[in-house]
Amino acid sequence: MSARVQGNTDAGQDARAPALGGGQAGAEAGQEAATPSDAAVLPPPAFDAVADAVRFRVQLPDGLSVGARISRLVLHYRFKGQADGSDAVAVFQANRHEIDAAVVRRVVAGSWDPVMLREHDLPAPPRA
Repeated sequence: MSARVQGNTDAGQDARAPALGGGQAGAEAGQEAATPSDAAVLPPPAFDAVADAVRFRVQLPDGLSVGARISRLVLHYRFKGQADGSDAVAVFQANRHEIDAAVVRRVVAGSWDPVMLREHDLPAPPRA
């Protein structure tokens, strides 16, 4: 199983690499692959008004990173963020561990970069 991942290079080149496994990444296609040291340079999450979503990158266990996004509405309904999205990045940051884990599950299942998280990708919140 492979996933299309993007290395954090200055040129922003795509690399084709096995998802969470061994093998050669991107070298066969003549493209530069991400290295584990790229973990420290992941860009911060940002709200994209056009997409109405928070865009972010997730470090995979194999050292590569994958782009992802989660909509304002998913943040609102799943994590109780403001409906207008004014706190979208803050709500994302507060729940990043759970959101990142959902992205990794999607990549393992075969999703390609970028991963668009939907409400059903995240476990239901505990009932009060």
